[in-house]
Amino acid sequence: MHWRTLDIASLALLLTACGGDVAPPQAAARTVARPTLAAVSVAATMRARTPLRVGYVEYPGATGVRTYTDIAVVLELEQVDVKNPALELQAAGRTLGRIALARPAAPGARYASTHWSATIPAAWAIRGASWRAVADGSEASAPRALPLAD
Repeated sequence: MHWRTLDIASLALLLTACGGDVAPPQAAARTVARPTLAAVSVAATMRARTPLRVGYVEYPGATGVRTYTDIAVVLELEQVDVKNPALELQAAGRTLGRIALARPAAPGARYASTHWSATIPAAWAIRGASWRAVADGSEASAPRALPLAD
């Protein structure tokens, strides 16, 4: 008998005598654990976060807008399938908050899938403030300055 076989057999005998449930190595079944792969959605891995593209922007009635005045915004998002779009306002490197975008109330369905509107509150219409469009699953658009006269 080989000395390693003797050591393994005596170890198994010792563990069994101490109440262990160890079978001798010859009787132990050899099982190989198969790695499991988590289900991954191909669409989710292929979908890259693209920045929102803002096309047309209008500030109805914003001629000579002063600070601390509500500002209406109508804008076009070039993506059609945006989820939870909003305007994120920033000033002096800080985020002031978000305003949810809604479909414009103006009649006509010609641009209904791409046009959105919001009203920026007077408290956020301050010098140096800017906004950018944000939405779930997309990166923010480039920032745009508020059209303030003073």
